Amino acid sequence: MRRQEGFTLIELLVVISLAVVMLTLSASAVRHFWLVRSLEGGRDEVISQLRELQQRVVAETNPLVYGARFRVGSGEWGLVRYNIQTGVCTQFETRSFETGVIVSAVDLAEPSWIATCRSALGATDEFVFFFARGSATEGLLTPPGTPSAIELRQPVLDRTQRVAVTGITGRVSL
Repeated sequence: MRRQEGFTLIELLVVISLAVVMLTLSASAVRHFWLVRSLEGGRDEVISQLRELQQRVVAETNPLVYGARFRVGSGEWGLVRYNIQTGVCTQFETRSFETGVIVSAVDLAEPSWIATCRSALGATDEFVFFFARGSATEGLLTPPGTPSAIELRQPVLDRTQRVAVTGITGRVSL
């Protein structure tokens, strides 16, 4: 009698099915991790850019005011400069979020000269500006001294992250 070695067809099918299930679960976990990191990365990018704008406006002389523009429902945002003496508002840099991250809500005040920026850059945009004295625009729905907010959303995960800007101090935080 000959001894048979190897695997049966059923054993191979069971091993292949288990491998497929494990790969599917791991791919889903990796995708979830990637989407969470993209949302957190978008939040961190907004925070660092807003802090940089705050430092820039303090370092430069009047009449320049620096800020950022956000459009609710869009993954694109930009950095803007407003010249108080000439009344000219220009966008000097465009940014976009990774992997579907969008701006879901913005609660920012509107200085009287915001119409200039809206007509030049976008009628539905929301703006946050930093001033040379170290302050920033206040929130609309919040009492004075409470942070205004920019809310980022990852629609696939249905998760949000908030970036707060305190008007009186210009502090940018989570």
